[in-house]
Amino acid sequence: MLLPKELKYAAIAGGVALFGLIFGWVLFPTILKSQLKKEMALSKKTDVRQMWEKIPFPLDFKVYIFNYTNAEEVAKGAVPILKEIGPYHFDEWKEKVEVEDHEEDDTITYKKRDVFYFNPELSGPGLTGEETVVIPHVFMLNVMDVGQVTAVDGQTVQTIWKDHCNEYQGTDGTIFPPFLTENDRLQSFSTDLCRSFKPWFQKKSSYKGIKTNRYVANIGNLAEDPELQCFCPQPDKCPPKGLMDLAPCIKAPMYASMPHFLDCDPALLSKVKGLNPDVNAHGIEIDFEPGLALNKSFVNMLKHQLFIPKRVVGVLRWWMVSFGSLGALIGVVFHFRGKKVNHIMRLAVSGDSKVSKVTPEEGEEQKDISVIGPAQEPAKINI
Repeated sequence: MLLPKELKYAAIAGGVALFGLIFGWVLFPTILKSQLKKEMALSKKTDVRQMWEKIPFPLDFKVYIFNYTNAEEVAKGAVPILKEIGPYHFDEWKEKVEVEDHEEDDTITYKKRDVFYFNPELSGPGLTGEETVVIPHVFMLNVMDVGQVTAVDGQTVQTIWKDHCNEYQGTDGTIFPPFLTENDRLQSFSTDLCRSFKPWFQKKSSYKGIKTNRYVANIGNLAEDPELQCFCPQPDKCPPKGLMDLAPCIKAPMYASMPHFLDCDPALLSKVKGLNPDVNAHGIEIDFEPGLALNKSFVNMLKHQLFIPKRVVGVLRWWMVSFGSLGALIGVVFHFRGKKVNHIMRLAVSGDSKVSKVTPEEGEEQKDISVIGPAQEPAKINI
């Protein structure tokens, strides 16, 4: 049976809408996830692998020094008065060298090479990078798996701390597993601090129009958090909240804290002057695109390669569904409207009809006129 023209158009439009639904919400996300899994596998010659081996842009590395403005008084037992000097801005280039793939256990071995170049233009006024720094005996240092760290220097575990604190948990911080959710915690191992960190989800965010998840982190409370107590050299001698003793790690009498003693025991701030902790200025915030689990620097690089095509497909699928549905609706409406008109016309001429011959009156010219009308009421026209 041949379909009316308007129903053909409606069927085509409906097919477009259906294709938009299937492609936009089923096929494309499946294809995208499949491609992302391939790209995030750290296989050779992939874009992510190249960026993982050598980050193609410098990272900002800033150092702030807190100067004792009353050094002589401090030597006599006075409360230190501190003045922040900085930043000393360095361009940090991170690279992995001597990279070897081991297909038998699906691992990669490499050596880290971090190179720092002093950037006077972005450093504080008058700072040259040649300043001499004199420190007291104990100095408070501000610190701020695809890719999972499995061993360092050939050792699969550390021998610095106790229990699970010696484990290498997480990545090296440059890449994370894709498709992160709000319930997932990032894990990153810091070779500088000989420990893993687990930033937690804070809120939804965005970067240049791209949706991201924001994660935050801090040193933690080693004395009260059971998961962190193994970082204490002695259980009964854990440092105050927000501090971490680095002596077992770097073999030097140093402690790590957040800048300006942020998230630390308030008693620490009472022992010095000149510090002003501010969560916006001194907190650790990491914005990740949840699908790729790349930080915003990598996201900015991949914006034109991935996110613009993704947006195009997002707009296209809505266009196909909207216009396809509208076209199908219009076709159906016109079809039923046409059927109604035909039905009315058929009603107007329904029943038995006949052709009546009209006979003129005497003296008038003969004319043949055919009139269609119901049989029970023959047409009568006088001319």
